[in-house]
Amino acid sequence: MTVAGFSFVAIVLFMIHEFDEIIFVRAWLKSRRKSENADDLWTRAGDKHYPSTAALALMIAEEFILISLLLGLCIVFDWREFALGILIAHNLHLIGHLFDAARSKRWSPGAPTAAITLPLIAVLIWVFVSTNELNPVWIMLGILIAAIILLPNLAMLHRLAPRFQKFIDKVYKS
Repeated sequence: MTVAGFSFVAIVLFMIHEFDEIIFVRAWLKSRRKSENADDLWTRAGDKHYPSTAALALMIAEEFILISLLLGLCIVFDWREFALGILIAHNLHLIGHLFDAARSKRWSPGAPTAAITLPLIAVLIWVFVSTNELNPVWIMLGILIAAIILLPNLAMLHRLAPRFQKFIDKVYKS
C-alpha cells in the first residue's frame, strides 16, 4: 500500500469520526443537562460553555486542514512512518472516546464511530505495515511528532473556541 493510499483512507476515517462529533454533540449535551453523571468529561462545564456546532465545525475544519497538510508532506517525501504515527495518534484519541463512554455508561459523540473505525484502522495499519518496510524507531518518532503537533493544536482550538464563535457571529450578523 502506498503512502498516498494509506493517507487517503486515514483522512476519510478521521472525518467519519469527526462528523459524528459535529452532528451529535449538541443534542447529547442537551440530553445530559439533568443527568446525575453531569460531571462526566463532556458536560463538566455545561452545554452553554461548549462550542456551538458552527464553532466546533470550524475547529474540526482546521484539524482537517492541518492533518491533510501533514499527510500531504508524508506523501511528497515518502514519510511512511510519520503517516503511520499520525494514524496511531488518532487511534489513541479514539480509544479515549471509548473510555469516556464506558465511564459515563452511555455512548457519547465520537464513541460510536470510534468503535466502528478502530477495527477498520487496525486492518489499514496491518495492510500498510505488511506491505512496507518500516523502521520501528521511526514509527515511535512519528507518533511522538504527531502528538507534539496535534495535542497542542487541539488545546489551542478549545481555548480559541469563543473567538471562533465571535468571528462566526460577526461574519453572519444580520
